Amino acid sequence: MTEDLHGLVGLYVVDALDDDERARFEEHLAACEACAAEVAEFQATTSRLAALTAEEPPPALRASVLERIGTTRQASPLAPVGARRHRPSVRWVAPVLLAAAVIAVAVLTVNLRSTHRTLDHQQNLTAVLTAPDARTVPLAGSAPGHLRLVYSPSLRQSAVVADGVADVPPDQAYAMWFIGGDGPALAGLFRTSGGHAATVMDGTPRGYQTLGITVEPASGSSTPTTPVIFSGNVA
Repeated sequence: MTEDLHGLVGLYVVDALDDDERARFEEHLAACEACAAEVAEFQATTSRLAALTAEEPPPALRASVLERIGTTRQASPLAPVGARRHRPSVRWVAPVLLAAAVIAVAVLTVNLRSTHRTLDHQQNLTAVLTAPDARTVPLAGSAPGHLRLVYSPSLRQSAVVADGVADVPPDQAYAMWFIGGDGPALAGLFRTSGGHAATVMDGTPRGYQTLGITVEPASGSSTPTTPVIFSGNVA
């Protein structure tokens, strides 16, 4: 199993793992320095490639446009002169091809932005999970599933990792609370997909005594509105 997880580095970086594989690999990543270093190298290379792609349209786009031109039927040069005067295809082919090119570029831009967001999230997550001062707080509760919070005081960030935790409706989200003498403070919201989550949050529970998780509206709440279903003690 360890060997299999080592081999998932490349797929993890390009977000090609399913939810279960990603959750297992991220748990392995927290304790494997070799994989962490390899992930960082892959992410740096992927970021450079994404930057290059953003600067220049891909060759496939040009090939696609040329292919459309080559397959668009036009009037035969042997047709009568009068017939060649009426060539509606010439009038609409160019706008259609231009629209197709614009759509292709727009889709490419959206995909690049999504890729950048994914890479940023993965880099932040990897940084927290592999930080030299990373600390882990397991959470337990009455609901099914496993939860833990990994936080780095030096990075001032935390990562909540969930496995087997029930998905909530679209209008709800899980809320992580840092609980201390002054009461609970909202650390962040997260949602699970297929029972899994790996979300980075700003701040750490240093100075707090307890962690708690409740189900709240998707927009969040200033204080918990439902009972705590997972909790853990900050060392």
